[in-house]
Amino acid sequence: MLLREKEGHFEVLLLRRNRKLKFGPGFWVFAGGKIEEEDIMATQNAVEAAKRAAVREAQEEAGVHVNTDDIYYFCHWTTPPMQTKRFATSFFISILPADQAEHIVIDDGEIKEYMWLELKEALTRNEAREFPLLPPTFLAIQRFSKCKNKEDILKEIQKVQPKVLPTVCIQQKAPPILHYVYEGDAAYKNGKYDTPGPRHRLVGAMDGGYTFHYENCEVLAVNGGNHT
Repeated sequence: MLLREKEGHFEVLLLRRNRKLKFGPGFWVFAGGKIEEEDIMATQNAVEAAKRAAVREAQEEAGVHVNTDDIYYFCHWTTPPMQTKRFATSFFISILPADQAEHIVIDDGEIKEYMWLELKEALTRNEAREFPLLPPTFLAIQRFSKCKNKEDILKEIQKVQPKVLPTVCIQQKAPPILHYVYEGDAAYKNGKYDTPGPRHRLVGAMDGGYTFHYENCEVLAVNGGNHT
C-alpha cells in the first residue's frame, strides 16, 4: 500500500488489473505479487520474505524503489476456503518521497492503469460502485483513511496486526449480495448470513458498494474500527 502526502492528507496508489486476468480482472489493487524461492532463501522468516517480494513488486508493477526499512507490515489475509484458488497475503504500507511518487511506470500488461486517489475518495467511488476494490483493499484504505501523518499510521499499525480468514455468505438477490464475514461475527462458523447476534462483516455486491457492519463484537474490527 503505497501512499504519498499531498496538501495535508494522504493519497494511495491504485493499479488497475488487466480485464483478461483470471483473478481480480479490472479491479483496482495495491502493487503485489508472488514470494519467490530466492526471497525465502535470503531471509529469516515469512514476513521478511514477503517484505523482500513487496519491494521487488513495487519496482516491477509501479516502477518505484522502496527501501525495506521504510515499509511496515500491518496485516495478513488468507483467501476464504470456498474459493478454489487461494492466497496467503502479507500487507505492507509505505510513504513514497515526492520525487518517486511523481514517476510511476506501469507495464501495460498485467497492470493497465494507475491512479493516485485521496483515501476517502477511493472509498466513496467504491460505495457508488464506480471503482471496484477487493475487500482487503477496501478495508486497508478504510483503516488508514483518518491518518494525517506518518505518526498516525504507525499508531494505527500498533493497535493490531490481524490475521484474517473470512467466511463468505451469499444472499441471493439480483444481483447477489456478498457477506464477507470475519471472526467474532455470529455467522462466522455456520456460514448463514442472517444468523442473529454480533456483526463483523463487509457487505456488498461483487463489484463493490461495500458497507462495514460491526456491532456487539468482542474481536477488534479488521479495519481498526475506522468505518465511522
